[in-house]
Amino acid sequence: MPLARHQVRRVAFYVRVSTERQAQVQEGSLKNQQQMLQAELERRNTGEAWGRLVDTYIDGGFSGKSMDRPEFKRLLADVERGAVDAIFFTELSRLSRSLRDFLNIFEYVQQHHCDLVCLKTVIDTTSPFSNLVVKILMVFAEFEREITAERTSRNARERAKRGLANGGLPPLGYKRDPDHKGHLLADDSAQIIRAIFRSYVRLGSAGKTLEEIRRKFRDHHDLKRITRSTFYYILRNRSYLGLREITDEDLTSEVQAAWPAIIDRETFDQAQQILMKGRNQTGNAKSFNYWLSGTLFCAACKQPLSGQSARSASGRIRRYYAHRKSCPEQGLHERIPADDVEALVCQHLQKLNGFRQLDSELLRQIQKQVNKRTGELEKKCNQLEQEARELSGQIEERLSQLRLVTLPEVRRNLENEIAQLQSEHQLLLISQQHTRTAIEGLVAASKQQPHTLLKVCEKNAAQNIQSGEMTRQKIKAFVASIDLKDTELLFRLPLLVAGKPGSLNAETESALVIEDRVSLPGLLLLRSRAVLEHLLDKEKLSRNEIARHLKTSPAAVGTAIYRFGLLGPEGNSGRTRRAPFGFDKYAGKLVKNEAEQKAIMLMKQMQKNGESLRAIAVELNKRKVPTKQGGNWFARTVAIILNRPN
Repeated sequence: MPLARHQVRRVAFYVRVSTERQAQVQEGSLKNQQQMLQAELERRNTGEAWGRLVDTYIDGGFSGKSMDRPEFKRLLADVERGAVDAIFFTELSRLSRSLRDFLNIFEYVQQHHCDLVCLKTVIDTTSPFSNLVVKILMVFAEFEREITAERTSRNARERAKRGLANGGLPPLGYKRDPDHKGHLLADDSAQIIRAIFRSYVRLGSAGKTLEEIRRKFRDHHDLKRITRSTFYYILRNRSYLGLREITDEDLTSEVQAAWPAIIDRETFDQAQQILMKGRNQTGNAKSFNYWLSGTLFCAACKQPLSGQSARSASGRIRRYYAHRKSCPEQGLHERIPADDVEALVCQHLQKLNGFRQLDSELLRQIQKQVNKRTGELEKKCNQLEQEARELSGQIEERLSQLRLVTLPEVRRNLENEIAQLQSEHQLLLISQQHTRTAIEGLVAASKQQPHTLLKVCEKNAAQNIQSGEMTRQKIKAFVASIDLKDTELLFRLPLLVAGKPGSLNAETESALVIEDRVSLPGLLLLRSRAVLEHLLDKEKLSRNEIARHLKTSPAAVGTAIYRFGLLGPEGNSGRTRRAPFGFDKYAGKLVKNEAEQKAIMLMKQMQKNGESLRAIAVELNKRKVPTKQGGNWFARTVAIILNRPN
């Protein structure tokens, strides 16, 4: 309910700066913004109680071009639950630098009967105010942000062409010249850089070079910045030759840098030859096309599954889709073979493309989506028409008043109000016309054959995948998203309902999505712990019975059971021969083995420190940590244990 005139408003202050450096200044912008807002609130409380401050929301170091700000989200949540009646902020850019975001915020707070008060721009929804003015001001605010970003980028490119350094941390071995902006000077860490190149050229091994560097410079304060990933970055960094790389429209060029060279050209070229030789031997130079990245999601945690690769014991490189880290909702435990899931997606989309009569469930979804969206748009159109009629009445009323008024100041105020009302009326008519066009597109779509409404994969998609031509952009054109569940893939397919280009806006098209399900084959089902637990514990199936049920081999089932550390029922052939490393079997149950648990903790700590699987296996053998079968440790065994869910 809107506030009564006599009711004291609950006021919230929102302040923001874009960088951490600004936020750390105690008497800086954040403090100034709060003082300005406090002064405005005190001014409004002069004479009678207008409002009281309930909370101050401070986002330090967050850009206004995104709504992903912690304090801003808390503010919107408080607005939704009715704890805030008015939001004070100093200027539009503090609240948002995006026109779309601001309009969403503006509509959101109006729905929850909350007002916006901006100090530097005449925005105050506590009194009658035109939406047109707000939109125009936000257009200019967004335009200013784009111009500023373009100007900053252009200045950075021009500085780079002159060999100057831009912002950010200087490369290891350099420091900023305090007397010349954009220039760098070699510091005491330069000796580490020279030692890295010379040792690598002499030893030809990254591991041995790192060991030597850590032993030689163990007391140096910058040694902690040398990791395996930064090691390779240093070896490829042409800044150490005194060169500045410039990338402009995918073209890379070099200019003489405004800093001295640390490494001579001969040593640098020798290091590159060794690097290239190592890449050719290991095959790491090969790149893979993960065209489902950004489309394939875990159904449990809603996180995207990214492409990964790994080398098998036979030396073959295999591709997978997996979480970057473990699933927080205990959904997907294992990596999913990329070839299998990509083939399944492609086959299903080709099948849809070949259909002339779709599945009855898909037909019902299509018709339901089209009818629902048509009804929503018709309702919106009627509301716009009603608002336009009301505005027309207000304009006629103001014109009648204008004919009777003679005072210049009053006439000027009425004329301004009439101009604002007429602008709002024009915007309503334009919006109404766009909505009618969208309805016409939906009506035309409803008369088409249902299968023609689907954006599906072209028939030669399989050849595109094999030749590497399938891209993320192509798959996004006909699949909104794919959720990977324990037993199925959930497709969200967009409908192509526009009768002609531009007849539907993005909001309308994105709302028209239907769901389709495809069951996973047996090998992919074995990647789900939940499926195996159900078959073992609930269905009481043996390993051979599970293999027949999933149409896969008993060996694959046994491997999956061991990988997850599961036990079948007593006397059942599905029961594993031995407990997984870290556990012992006692009375048919798994209990922790303390010695083996300590070994697992050692593995995880070494992995966290950047050690390779091979190095971890060597260390375990050196410490004489026993395996389950009393043999030696290998990198593959370590990988199985570290990738196993807890």
